[in-house]
Amino acid sequence: MTRFVAALNLSGPIGVAGHDIGGAIAQHLLAHDRLDVSRLALVNSVLYDSWPAPHVAHFRNSDTADGVLAARRQAVTRALAGSATEPLIAEYVHPWTTRRVRHSWTALAGAADNRYTLDLVPALQRSTTPKLLIWGEDDPHETVEYAHRFASEIPHATLIRIPNAEHIPTENAPDRIGSALAHFFTA
Repeated sequence: MTRFVAALNLSGPIGVAGHDIGGAIAQHLLAHDRLDVSRLALVNSVLYDSWPAPHVAHFRNSDTADGVLAARRQAVTRALAGSATEPLIAEYVHPWTTRRVRHSWTALAGAADNRYTLDLVPALQRSTTPKLLIWGEDDPHETVEYAHRFASEIPHATLIRIPNAEHIPTENAPDRIGSALAHFFTA
């Protein structure tokens, strides 16, 4: 899966966007005043106690290269859903063919603990920074219920649901997501 954190306008207040674990990092940047974050966008992000997702346990137990690659292939295929073509799956899985990437992921999976995101909640509830959540409605890991909870409990948060999209909605509705992000960051 893609995990990204993107920062926009590095010369002043910064708009930050993140997906999956990158979204958790983006929340940390805002909650701990690591940057002057002017806007925060989260796309199917880790929220509350959604991390580690249940499938992460598979990575904890995949101690061989073949085991990690098989688990990544299965996770990517499921996350891409209707967009899952063989070339796209191969593109997503390719980085995992290197030992360094596999080792990094298994170390991350082994240290997974939801306290890191749960501890952010009080600071996020105090934040007046505008927040946009863009969510694939069919994500089995970072479910849309987490996004609804966030939008109802965290001030200045707006949720855009993407129908017929799973964990990587940028593959299912890239134009809609790109337009929503561009509008949010330029408003």
